[in-house]
Amino acid sequence: MDHFRQFMRGMPNQISVPTVKMILQMNPPTAARALMNDLTRPLKHQLPYIKKVHGGAWRGAWIGENMHTADSYEDVKARVQKADLIIFTIHGGGFRIGTSTMYMKAYTTWIEMLKDNGIHAIIMSVKYRLSPELMLFLFQAKYPEPTEDCVRAYQHLRNSLKVPGNKIVVTGDSAGGALLFETMMDCHAPDVYDHLGGENATGAIESKGYPDLPAAMMLSSPLVTEKFDAPSWKANDKHDIVTTKFAKQVLREYFDPEVAPTPETMKVLALSRMDKGFEVFIPKNVIVYVGKKEVMRDDILELCDRVKRNSTINVQVIQENLVHDWYMIRDLVKKKSILEQNDRVFIRFIKQALEQAQGHPIRGSAQFKEVRSRQGRKASMSESFVSCSSVNSSSAQTALESSLAAETELIETLSQVGSHKDRRSTSSEAPIASPTILGLITV
Repeated sequence: MDHFRQFMRGMPNQISVPTVKMILQMNPPTAARALMNDLTRPLKHQLPYIKKVHGGAWRGAWIGENMHTADSYEDVKARVQKADLIIFTIHGGGFRIGTSTMYMKAYTTWIEMLKDNGIHAIIMSVKYRLSPELMLFLFQAKYPEPTEDCVRAYQHLRNSLKVPGNKIVVTGDSAGGALLFETMMDCHAPDVYDHLGGENATGAIESKGYPDLPAAMMLSSPLVTEKFDAPSWKANDKHDIVTTKFAKQVLREYFDPEVAPTPETMKVLALSRMDKGFEVFIPKNVIVYVGKKEVMRDDILELCDRVKRNSTINVQVIQENLVHDWYMIRDLVKKKSILEQNDRVFIRFIKQALEQAQGHPIRGSAQFKEVRSRQGRKASMSESFVSCSSVNSSSAQTALESSLAAETELIETLSQVGSHKDRRSTSSEAPIASPTILGLITV
């Protein structure tokens, strides 16, 4: 069966895109779930990384080097507390499909690359109830049950395992991005819904949850609104793995039929009405992966722009000429050099965020130092964070120069693998996100 899965995962892009699209939209959802679960089941060589958690405070999987040998809760706890980094991640899948081990290729790649950078990482991947999913007495799992599962997992990480925020990076893709936003709101700023900004604001937002936010956040094509009127929905409906029809179906499945999804009924949708208060539940450093061919592109870029304009959060946006959730659903990417390059960007981002949160440098391996020397990188890694809160200031100029230097390095690397021919301007497609200001990488 491993050979079949490897064959499916190596399908050409023109085949894999419609295949994923077909599976996502398959009905009944249980059939879609069974097929996707089988196709994304971990391969034999990935099994030693996995320690499943089937009950207790949370469900999901611990993923790290030789985690399968952990034979008790105390063993797991010791390993987690000893690690340099815990990546808390929530998978996507339209709230209807997906597992905690569906992205093992990405997870094992990150673990190995972080190790090469002197960072021992363990991933905490959450399994949450899917919708529609038959429960006891034939009730279906509906909102907010999935959020509650994710919140319990995060609380276990913080309360029971005592992992501080400066050792945590949180990630979520697609629907998992929406669940991640809600988890951060519930755990760090539970009163944020009473302070939605603009005319609805009732006062200053204060953090009443965990005092220390995670060091960073990574989002891949996150769901951020229930609306379907942005230009990218119409422009990319035929190209993306997500369609307007499917998105509406997902919301119908996820909510009680008598309750329409609004900022009052789905907490994450409050983001569309917020003009302030982002700093109390969003970490200081955020990286967002977006597809230029995805229907949600404009909604994601608008939120990124609003967060940057109204907060001190450093937001780095990376676009590729690909479809929804390309960074996590890796079979959607024909040119693997794109994934390799963006993995390097992500690992560098993590390293910088940890150094900033912990207040001291992290020493990379000799191999990493050799690569840096060969590429002629003389500037400090921490200088590549991008902030456009005051574009005309000297600090913004420094960030801009650092961003351009980082982009130059990426272009040089891409040219070595022949990818530079596909570079395109984003000015007409995504005017909200300036390539120079956001450190935007387009291929």
